[in-house]
Amino acid sequence: MSYSADMSMALAKQNRPSVGVRELKQNASRVLADVQAENLGRIITVNGRAVAALVPLAEIIVDEPEHRIEKIGIPRDELLARLAGFPLPPLSREDADSWMADIRSAYGDDDVVTDPYERNGL
Repeated sequence: MSYSADMSMALAKQNRPSVGVRELKQNASRVLADVQAENLGRIITVNGRAVAALVPLAEIIVDEPEHRIEKIGIPRDELLARLAGFPLPPLSREDADSWMADIRSAYGDDDVVTDPYERNGL
């Protein structure tokens, strides 16, 4: 038996409501609201066959050391403290201009790319 067939059977045994892919496409907001309100996932079906599960986050976030999902990112203060240990070397005006010329040649005159020295009045 394939993994998907095993998964379909396991999900079906959990007595979760199912929703067809067409209904999900047409009523995604309502389906998500139902999952959130009832804290109960849905089995997504295609032609009556279970193919995926839409589950509340509480079901997949496990707060046990062996199953912990780590946060992405770190607090700002911790980041600044870590970066302080690796100071950037001084950059001459000539090097900065050369760097900006390279960036502008790659991105054109995009306003998003600005010289950090000019922006900070240096």
